[in-house]
Amino acid sequence: MDVTDEDWATQLTEIASSVRSVYLVFPTIGLEVTNLSESDARAASYVIDAIYRALEHSGLPERQIPVFGEVLLSMAIGVGTGENLFGSNPDRSKALVREKQKKLDPAQYPNLTRHLGSPIPSNEEVFDLAVQMLIEKISAVASASSKS
Repeated sequence: MDVTDEDWATQLTEIASSVRSVYLVFPTIGLEVTNLSESDARAASYVIDAIYRALEHSGLPERQIPVFGEVLLSMAIGVGTGENLFGSNPDRSKALVREKQKKLDPAQYPNLTRHLGSPIPSNEEVFDLAVQMLIEKISAVASASSKS
């Protein structure tokens, strides 16, 4: 897989989406990381290698690559695991969460109860925003480092 300077952001987005999908289906895989088979460990290493390759093409300083790589993995894992918690019918599960939240005392939870009328964002919306924010930050750090 070749990554060019122009498509590093697309590549990172695709990798993050793939990692998210794995954690959606296998949310406890992170707990099993020390017990991975050799082939699973190779597959995980390939994913991290691809992340680092894309980040190298972003222009980030070398010392920043592992930091941003971990942030990307953490976001994808967190969103994927969170999606799994809502089960096969996320709309129904979110409605149940909202019902429980409505029972909260507004004096004790003023900020949460003030926003109860707002829809709970979709996991897709949260994930897309998080990845876009990370890509913008990577671009800003890479740009600043190229000027110094």
